[in-house]
Amino acid sequence: MRSYYNTLQGFYQQEHEYDEGEFQTQFINILPSPWTVCSLSFDPNTNALYVAQYRAGQPPLVVKLPIYRTMLQRQQALGITGGPTGLGFDEAIGEFQDIIQHSDHTIHTKKTSMTKKQIEDWWMTRSQLNTRMKKLLEQIESSWLGGFKGMLCGQFAVCKPLFEEFKIKVQHILAQHVKKSVVDLSDGLLHMILRLGLAPEIKDVNDVVYFLLSQPTDVKHTGAVQPYTNCPAAVVNQISQQLIDALKHYHDEALLRGIDTMQRIENSHVILIPDKHTQSLPLENLPIMRQQPTSRVPCLSFLRDRILYGHARANEQANEIKERSRQGKNITVQGSKTYYVLNPSGDLKHTQAEFQHTFATMPTWEGHVQKKPSELECRSVLKQKDIYM
Repeated sequence: MRSYYNTLQGFYQQEHEYDEGEFQTQFINILPSPWTVCSLSFDPNTNALYVAQYRAGQPPLVVKLPIYRTMLQRQQALGITGGPTGLGFDEAIGEFQDIIQHSDHTIHTKKTSMTKKQIEDWWMTRSQLNTRMKKLLEQIESSWLGGFKGMLCGQFAVCKPLFEEFKIKVQHILAQHVKKSVVDLSDGLLHMILRLGLAPEIKDVNDVVYFLLSQPTDVKHTGAVQPYTNCPAAVVNQISQQLIDALKHYHDEALLRGIDTMQRIENSHVILIPDKHTQSLPLENLPIMRQQPTSRVPCLSFLRDRILYGHARANEQANEIKERSRQGKNITVQGSKTYYVLNPSGDLKHTQAEFQHTFATMPTWEGHVQKKPSELECRSVLKQKDIYM
C-alpha cells in the first residue's frame, strides 16, 4: 500500500495542471463502468445551476441551467412580459431551513406529558412538514432541472439499433428548423433525453427543445451551454410532440425486443458531488433520485482516492478480484470498523430501545448511547473507523 500513497501524493501535486485529456484519464476513465458521477454547482451571480455528468470512457456532459428558465418559457408561450418568477435559490434554501427548524422543534418536544389533543396536533405538524418538504423537492426538480433531470440518472439498459434510429430521428426533426441539415448530437445528451421516459410531461420536453434549438449546429454538447432561445412557442410545441413520439417508439419497440429500457443496468450507481451552495439540500430525495442507489462525496479527488485504494488492494489479490475492482464491486468498507452514536440527546427512547441491544452485541463495534462525542473523539473516530453512524 506504500506505493498507493506515494502515487496519491504525486497526483495531488500535479492535478491542478491537468489538461482536458489528462483530466479524463486520471479522474473519469478510472470510474467503474456502471457508475455515474454528477456534480452540481450554483452560480449566484447568474442564478444558474451547472450540472456535469461523468462516465468512464465518455466525454463529460455539462449543461448550464438558469433556474428561472422554465418560468420564462411558460411566460413566453402565454405572451406574458416582465421579469422572471418562480422558485429562486435563496427562497429554496430559506424554505428548507425553516422546515428543518420546525422539525427540530417537534423532535425535542416532550411527548410524555402531552394531552391527546396535543399529540394529534404534533402529528398534524409533522405531516405538514413532510408535505412542505415533498413540495419543495418537487419544485426544485421541476423548475431547476426540468427536462434535464436525466442528468442525475444512472445507466439504464440500451437497445443499440433503436438508439441509433432515435438519434437519426432527432437529427431529422431538428434539421427541419435549423439552417444546417444535420445537428450534431452527443450520445450522452441523447441518453439524457431518453430518461424522460415513455410519457414525459410536455413542459419537460419543451425545456429540452428550447435547449436544442439554441445550440450551434457544429458544436458537440460537451461544454457548458445555456438552454434557452426565443424560438416561437408554436414551433417548440410542434417539435416537442415529434420528440415525444420518438421517445415512445424507442421505449415501446425496445420492450417488444425484450429490452426494458427503464431498467437500471447491474451495479448502476449515482454519486453526487454538490458544491458549497447546494450541499445543504437533500438532493438524494429528489423524485428522480428516490429509486436509484445514490452516494455523496465532497469532490472528485476524494472519489478518485477511494477508487485507487480499491485498485491497490485488488492488485495484491487474484485476477478474479481485480475484475471485480474494475466493476466497482470491491470498493467497500469494513463493517467491523464501526462507530455509532445512539440517541445523543436522550429524547429518542423508542429508537434507543430498538437498536441498543443489537449495537451492543456487535463484538467489534464501538459507540456512545445518550452521550454526544467530543470534537476530539469525532476526529479520532473518523481517522480510525470505516463507518460512522
